[in-house]
Amino acid sequence: MNDGSLDAKGGCRYDLNRSRIAIVGAGLFGRTLALTLLRKGLAVTLFDKDSLDGTSSCAFTGAGMLAPYCELDSSPELIFELGRDSTKLWAEILNKLPDRVFLQKEGTIVIAHPSDQLLLTNFHARISNKLQARSDDLVWLDAEQLSVLEPSLFGRFDNALFACDEGQIDNRELMRALSSALLDGQCDWKVNTLVQSVEQRTISKGAISELSTSAGKYQFDLVFDCRGMGGKPEFSELRGVRGEMLEVEAPDVVLTRPLRFLHPRYPIYIVPRPGKRFLIGATSLECEDYRPISVLSTLELLSAAYSVDPAFAYASVIDARVNCRPTLTNNQPLIQHSGGLIQVNGLYRHGFLLTPKLVRLLIDWLESKPIDATFSDLFKEVKQIAVAN
Repeated sequence: MNDGSLDAKGGCRYDLNRSRIAIVGAGLFGRTLALTLLRKGLAVTLFDKDSLDGTSSCAFTGAGMLAPYCELDSSPELIFELGRDSTKLWAEILNKLPDRVFLQKEGTIVIAHPSDQLLLTNFHARISNKLQARSDDLVWLDAEQLSVLEPSLFGRFDNALFACDEGQIDNRELMRALSSALLDGQCDWKVNTLVQSVEQRTISKGAISELSTSAGKYQFDLVFDCRGMGGKPEFSELRGVRGEMLEVEAPDVVLTRPLRFLHPRYPIYIVPRPGKRFLIGATSLECEDYRPISVLSTLELLSAAYSVDPAFAYASVIDARVNCRPTLTNNQPLIQHSGGLIQVNGLYRHGFLLTPKLVRLLIDWLESKPIDATFSDLFKEVKQIAVAN
C-alpha cells in the first residue's frame, strides 16, 4: 500500500508498480491516462457510467482542433504552452494505436467578412501581444495567398490570418482507437458502472480509497477522478459551457484545413474531414444547457457556412450534437490531490489541445520528476476529499 506521502525529496510520490490503480471516467483524458499507465506495465481498472463507445462524453461532441495560437485569443499563455507541446505529442500517441486515426497538421485559417474586418484585426492584435517575439507562426494572407491555400475562398475574402503550426484530429476515430488499445492491453473496464462515492480510509499498512459503485464496492491505493461534469460536487466553482455542433456531408465543398470564421456573436469553426464531411460549431456558449441544438443556433451555424461557401446549401445534415464542457473559474485545468485521490478537471473546450501534455505532466509529477515552473500552478494539494454523486 502507498499513501502518497512522499514528496520529491523522498523519492517517488507513489510507487506505481505496487499500487492498485483505478480511473473514474472514460472520456478523452481518462482513456489516455489509462492507456499510458497500461503501457508502463501497470494494472488499471477503468470505471465509466456509460458504454464503450463514449458517445455521451464531451470528446465525442468536439471537433478535435489542435489550435494553440487561435485559442490564445481568449485563453491565458498557460493554455498555449500546454497546447503547443500536446500538438507535437499526438503523432507519437497515434503511432502506437492499433487503428488508424486521421491527424492533420496543415494550419488553421482565420477569416472574417469585409464588414467585420475589425474583428480580424483585433484578433491578430490580441494574440500578437501575448506572443510578442513568437508571432511568426501567425501570418497575414492577402487574397491571392489565401486562394493558393484554399482556392474555393477566392474572391470572397480580402485577407485572412494563417496559424501555420496548427491542425486537427478526428475525435471519434480517436475515441474508438483508444477503446481498442485499452481492451487489447487487458484494461479491466467496468462499463455502465456509476461511481457513487470515493472515501479515503487509513488502515494498518497505509491508506486506501474505497469506491462505492452501482455494482458494489472496490478498494484501490490510487484513484484518478476524471469525470468532468460528474465531479461537480467536489468543485464548487465548476460550471458547464455549452458547445453545439452540426456534422454535414457536402460533396461540392472543397476545403482542406480548419477555418475559424469570426462572427459578431461568437467565433464559428468549419472543420473538414475525409469523405466530404464537415463539422460546423461554435466554440462556447456560457450556459449549462443539455437540450438539443436550438433553431437559432442551427440557422446561425448553417448561414455562416453558406456565407463562406454557397456550396454548403446542398449539404446534408447528418448529425447534431450538444454537450457541456467542464470549466473552472479561470478556464484552466486543475490537478487536485489528497492522499491517494487525484482529481483532474476543468479542461474546458481544450480537451484535445491539452490532454497529451497534461497526462505526461501528471505521470512526471507522480514519479517526482522535475516539473517546469510554468506548470506548477496546475497542481493543488487539498485536505481529504470525500467524493459523492
